[in-house]
Amino acid sequence: MKLKELKNLRLIEQFITEDNELWERVSEDGNKKENFKLSENPYFWWVGCFNKKGVLVGLFWLHHINNASVQIHAHVKKEFREEYSVKCGKEMIKYFVKNFKFYNKLIAEIPVIYKDVIKFTLKFGFKFEGTNRKSVLKNGELLDQNRYGLLKSEVKL
Repeated sequence: MKLKELKNLRLIEQFITEDNELWERVSEDGNKKENFKLSENPYFWWVGCFNKKGVLVGLFWLHHINNASVQIHAHVKKEFREEYSVKCGKEMIKYFVKNFKFYNKLIAEIPVIYKDVIKFTLKFGFKFEGTNRKSVLKNGELLDQNRYGLLKSEVKL
């Protein structure tokens, strides 16, 4: 696995929108693929996870929360999840520790309906930190998102 920061926003948009299952997971009610446009932001980082053949199998979006914390969003296409999601996740945590010197903590907020993503996150040592109540609109319902955090000092590589 190879991780690389991506700057090509059109490639990122395509990765997220071309896979219907992935789009369904990351979008809220009312979001339309044709309106999904990213813009440059110095506090956003997009990191691609490539397999040995050079195929982009996963994508991580990290963004500044405050001077200690970065929020992370993992996007691995369904066809690649079984084979690559854990490998990509491990590499991303290593990448964070090595390259995000300024920050001390990764945060993930996950809608409660995505039990598989919650289980995935816990595998890497993230700890449950609380609930952001009724904070995401999916399928006509306001859903809770659980917050998980991982300090650099808790990372076990």
